[in-house]
Amino acid sequence: MHRAFYKLTSIAIVMFVAAASVAIPAAAQTYPTKPIRLIVPYPPGGSADALVRPIAQRMGELLGQTVVVDSKPGANGIVGMDLAANAPGDGYTLVVGAIGPLTVSAAMQKLPFDPVKDFLPVAFLAAVPNVLVVNASTPIKSVAELVALAKSRPGQLNYGSAGVGSSNQLAAELFNQAAGIQITHVPYKGGAPAQVDLLGGQITLIFDNVPGAIPHIKSGAFRPLAVTSRNRQPAIASVPTMIELGYAQFEAGSWFGVLAPAKTPLAIIDRINAVIVAALREPQLRDQLIGQGFDLNPGTPEQFADFIQLETRKWHAVVKSAGITGQ
Repeated sequence: MHRAFYKLTSIAIVMFVAAASVAIPAAAQTYPTKPIRLIVPYPPGGSADALVRPIAQRMGELLGQTVVVDSKPGANGIVGMDLAANAPGDGYTLVVGAIGPLTVSAAMQKLPFDPVKDFLPVAFLAAVPNVLVVNASTPIKSVAELVALAKSRPGQLNYGSAGVGSSNQLAAELFNQAAGIQITHVPYKGGAPAQVDLLGGQITLIFDNVPGAIPHIKSGAFRPLAVTSRNRQPAIASVPTMIELGYAQFEAGSWFGVLAPAKTPLAIIDRINAVIVAALREPQLRDQLIGQGFDLNPGTPEQFADFIQLETRKWHAVVKSAGITGQ
């Protein structure tokens, strides 16, 4: 997703890592001298947790200090982000930011923190594309059939999501707008309850995160119709993209990146970025995460900041057009 902003050449990354390691002031050269707290503002067991834990372990090995993953879920990521915004800017508290609290929530409600002023982007971790899935027992075999059914029954079909402002809802509302249909939103308190109701036939579809949907796809319980990334996903390579099916520029899904409190020294930001980029380029970790459905495109802090700005403009427009409000 937005691969152009994150795809660096091997030479560029080597140069970046080398420069970051030799141009660090004395105060940052001794960093870290104690464990680092990495706040994950989502529940254990979800996509964020599956992505972050192996990365945190490798970061700790490269930095010579433990990186402690601290799950602080609540309010679609807002609780954990607020904790990080009020933490000291000393490099010992980091947070995993995502599409909701960084680019969507501010369009729906007043936040206790400023997504721009209170954080410094450190490194993009991964995009998590969505996959449009239906219960395998339904007669819907394609996106075209789904659209035709939705047009014949406006407002009668429904889609589940992990909550208001989640990537599942945003993708579905983008689909409503692109296809000229009206599928009704049913929000849940997390992705797992939505999956349960799709399995039970209570809802029609989910734009589910790829990593969470893969087990149900492989078991034959979910039928995948399309993925929302620009390119097909290796883990489910037979599933076409929405773009292939004629929905131009249809890219949607979640994503995760590391941020630090605003007053964190830039030299430490660069050091952590270099370590994350190096970890995500190691074949074993990279292959493990790609196999789970994560789209890895590490880059510089500046590229991550630019990406957040682009996503903010894109999804604020969707939120406004769809009339999405916070609860």
